[in-house]
Amino acid sequence: MLFLLFILWNNPHEEIAARAVIAKNAWILKIPHVTGIEPAWNGEIIIVVFVDKEENVAEVEQRLPNKLDGFPIEVSPPLMMEDL
Repeated sequence: MLFLLFILWNNPHEEIAARAVIAKNAWILKIPHVTGIEPAWNGEIIIVVFVDKEENVAEVEQRLPNKLDGFPIEVSPPLMMEDL
């Protein structure tokens, strides 16, 4: 699963809003296996929660809502160089 993790030039206000949602939900970083959270573009702005290993994706998904303040959440294993 590859997400484009670059600045969303066409709608910086939504990216700023997504980053604010991430900041106020820092509790997510305390979930075991979570290694980071970033906004991304996947046809719409989403919040990507990265986990340490593919086998931990389902466990983390169970602990998260489907959306945070209207932004969909996707859980992803770490990106490998061949994914880029």
